[in-house]
Amino acid sequence: DAHQFSCVLNIHWFRNDLRLLDNPALCHTEQLTSANGGILLPIFIFDNSRVYGSNVKSKLNSSLKCGPRRAHFILEAVADLRHNLERCGSGLIIKVGKPEIIFEEIVQQTSGVVNIVCQEEICSEELSINEAVSSRLTSQGVKFNLHSIPGSTLYDKTTLPFEGGVPDTFSPFRKEIEEHCKIGLPLDA
Repeated sequence: DAHQFSCVLNIHWFRNDLRLLDNPALCHTEQLTSANGGILLPIFIFDNSRVYGSNVKSKLNSSLKCGPRRAHFILEAVADLRHNLERCGSGLIIKVGKPEIIFEEIVQQTSGVVNIVCQEEICSEELSINEAVSSRLTSQGVKFNLHSIPGSTLYDKTTLPFEGGVPDTFSPFRKEIEEHCKIGLPLDA
């Protein structure tokens, strides 16, 4: 295909964390790009089948997942993200659709390795989206790595002092944390 390129493609998938500053997943994407000399491609996807569709409802209580106020907020946040990336000399690809289909379309344009980096998610619906992306790309024979980077907590979970499990109540939890853990410094952009 005349439109294919063969370098490493490092996709930074902005999902719920739209920060440029102190964003561990974005720092990881930048480090990958520096190490492998590839292309860094920032992307945000309005998943209209699971989140941003006009009739997509929560499985818990049948309320809309994205009402008008949330939609307005997300539109403003994504526009601000795009503006800030452009000020840094980059850009932001914005797509609407299922992430697994959009990533398939993107990776069909390369014969090189693809790294998709995003913030680690913990909710079942977001994890199912990760699984859908992985399954779709694997079924297409794509060489890819999906990197889910922790970053939505004040403390690195690997440094937590709980050997026998997290305490059931807040006070013992807080005491152990204050005694043994430090909040990390913000990461550079």
